Amino acid sequence: MYMTGVSVGILTIVGSRGKYVLLFADGGYATKSWKEMITSGITLDKKLQRQSLQWIREQSMSLDCVESLATHDTDIQPHVIEL
Repeated sequence: MYMTGVSVGILTIVGSRGKYVLLFADGGYATKSWKEMITSGITLDKKLQRQSLQWIREQSMSLDCVESLATHDTDIQPHVIEL
C-alpha cells in the first residue's frame, strides 16, 4: 500500500490468526482523521492522502482489525494488545 500524507508514510500490519493491528504514520494523525476523513493541512498530494485515509478507514472498520493506531495520536496511551 502506498501510504502518503505529509510525506510518503509508514504502514505496519501485525497479525495473527486472521486478526490484525494497523499501525500507520502520516496517512492519518489520529483516530479522528480516519473516522471523519480529515486530511492534514500539509501534504504532498491531497488526493493521494485522501485515498490513504479511505484505505485506513476501511481496514480499521473491519471486524478483523483489533486496533488501528496512528503514531502521532496523542490520545493513545501505552497498553498491551492481544491478538
